[in-house]
Amino acid sequence: MTRAEFRAVIEPALLALGAQWDAMTWAAYYRALADVPLRFLVAAMAQIARQPRAPYAPAFPAAPTILAYAEAAGLAIFAANPYTGCVDCEDSPGFRPRRDLLRTVERCPCRVRYLARLAAVDPPSAAI
Repeated sequence: MTRAEFRAVIEPALLALGAQWDAMTWAAYYRALADVPLRFLVAAMAQIARQPRAPYAPAFPAAPTILAYAEAAGLAIFAANPYTGCVDCEDSPGFRPRRDLLRTVERCPCRVRYLARLAAVDPPSAAI
C-alpha cells in the first residue's frame, strides 16, 4: 500500500472523528499498517466508523485496534469461502502426491485457483 492510498483511507476517518495528526503520527501509523492489504484497511475503517464512541475514548483508535479489525475482515472472507480441495488432493487438501517414485507431495493447482478466487472477494462490511 502506498502512502497516498493510506492517506486516502485514513484521512476521512480522522475528519469524522475530529482527530488531528502530526507528521510523526502519520509515519508511525503508516509503518504499523503498511503490510495490511488496502481492501482490509478500508473494511476496518468502515467498521470503526460505525462503532459508538465512549465519552472519554481517544479521538482515534490505536494501530493494533485497526489491525484487529482488518484481520477480522480477512478471517470473515475465509469463513465465508471454505477450501474444499479437489479429487487429487481430497486426502490432504492443498497437497497432492507427486507423480514420481518418491513418496512426496506437491502443492495442488486447485489451491492456487482458490486463492485467486479469494483475492476477488470483497470483505464483508460488518466483519466484527
